[in-house]
Amino acid sequence: MAKKGKPVNSVEYINEKINKFKKLSKLKKFIIIAIAILFSAFFINEAFNLGILPSLKEIERAVGLETVEQLPYDTQVHIIDVGQGDCILLQQGNTYALIDAGERSQGEVVLEYLERQGISRLEYVIISHMHTDHMGGMQIIIENMEIGTVILPDMTLVPTPTATSVISLLKAIQKKECQVLAATAGEVYQIGNGKITIVTAGIKSDNQNNNSVGILFEANGLSFLTTGDGEKEYEENLLQNSNLQQVDIFNAGHHGSYTSNTPELLYVIMPKFVVVSCGDNNDYGHPHREPMQLFYEIGATVLRTDQKGNIIFVVDENNIILLFTERQ
Repeated sequence: MAKKGKPVNSVEYINEKINKFKKLSKLKKFIIIAIAILFSAFFINEAFNLGILPSLKEIERAVGLETVEQLPYDTQVHIIDVGQGDCILLQQGNTYALIDAGERSQGEVVLEYLERQGISRLEYVIISHMHTDHMGGMQIIIENMEIGTVILPDMTLVPTPTATSVISLLKAIQKKECQVLAATAGEVYQIGNGKITIVTAGIKSDNQNNNSVGILFEANGLSFLTTGDGEKEYEENLLQNSNLQQVDIFNAGHHGSYTSNTPELLYVIMPKFVVVSCGDNNDYGHPHREPMQLFYEIGATVLRTDQKGNIIFVVDENNIILLFTERQ
């Protein structure tokens, strides 16, 4: 039986607390009021997404509260939380590939993540397409890491991007002493004991999203597919011109947008896990309701970076896929 508390006269109780507060020193009163105002300000900032104060996640990063463990597994897929953008790290053995790096403002975040993983060389850097939420942070990576090969999207398929961020990135790549290739459908690249297959180099389109490089990573029984921001016609072309089968993990197209993630594609690849890379309360409403319903309809476990932070898949010694997330 629960222990009953002593009856309290609410008026007397409140007066007692007020009198205690009055007896506090001016300094203590100031501290209590300041803390209350500070917490209220952060609550309002987060609740209404005002952007006036740093978010709690940004504060955690600034004071080093977020940690990234180096996991003892040869095959790993890291979905790095870069807010409203994409960034994927692939590992097999001591060989690494990086796909995209979020906005330019996220370049340092990605670089620090790689350094905490003990990575000094990327065998492959793959840029899915030339939108800043995918390629913006890559210049910092190119300038500060040892790079083996850079794989660019086939930009002959779309109008030439002229953004200054694209030009700056291409100049940084030009200065780097590394191999530079344009994505070609069907090309296979070894990564340790695994392989990266370019399942599509995109389609001819006025839409830069459809220039996305489609990538299938396979190692130790794990299969992972990412299609950048490719939209409906892109996915139709992918199904017609590749031999895609069931995959373990699918990086949701276009951050979970209804313009991508068609039932036709999802019912072919039937992923066990779907990862949505999106920012907190983003302006696009990603992920959209329609694809989310489809993800659950096919029985996939859905994981979102805005909720889970960094998401890591590994393969253990029994070829079982294990999942680690930054936040529960």
